Amino acid sequence: MKPQFVTTVGTYGAGKTTWAKDFFRQHDDGSWVLISPQQIAADTARQAGLPALQALYAPEHIDEYQRYLEAVDTALREAGEAGRNIIYDNTSATPAERNVAMNLVDPTGGRYHKQAVCLLVDKEEAWGRLEARNAENRVEPYAQQISRDLFDAHWEKFQSHGLPGTAEGYQIIHHEFSPYLRKHGWVATASTKDSFKER
Repeated sequence: MKPQFVTTVGTYGAGKTTWAKDFFRQHDDGSWVLISPQQIAADTARQAGLPALQALYAPEHIDEYQRYLEAVDTALREAGEAGRNIIYDNTSATPAERNVAMNLVDPTGGRYHKQAVCLLVDKEEAWGRLEARNAENRVEPYAQQISRDLFDAHWEKFQSHGLPGTAEGYQIIHHEFSPYLRKHGWVATASTKDSFKER
């Protein structure tokens, strides 16, 4: 049986990390590894003695930022070489971003059973979650802070690329809907560049 590579797909505030952690807790039998670039960034900033996570992205800390990128690549590559079941907790907004991770895990293709879990959410619902999280995270210097401008820019990038398809190499694509979307009967479509269609 092939090992599993499961990647989350969704904008900020969609619930990716919550889903990934829940999935990991339910399936952790020693064969799974959870790889989170956000957590690796926080660990890198803390180990480098930076005052906060946001400092990692400042031009004067380019060496630390490069170390963070290399740590993410190494985690994916080593997990793939070991044949571990992998949960990759990332926004994965574009095909290019998704392909980078898949190629690091399975450079020759065919070794892994690849799945995408698309967490779909209403825009203002997602921003409301982020506002609440930002308020909680202000006391934690290494927690992620997302501005409204960054959120809007990422939302537009996510919308413009649409959802992943089997042409990207995924055998299974799951759609997880937020409570708001389920309540209002929204459904996802991968056939257009719009992530949501209302019925």
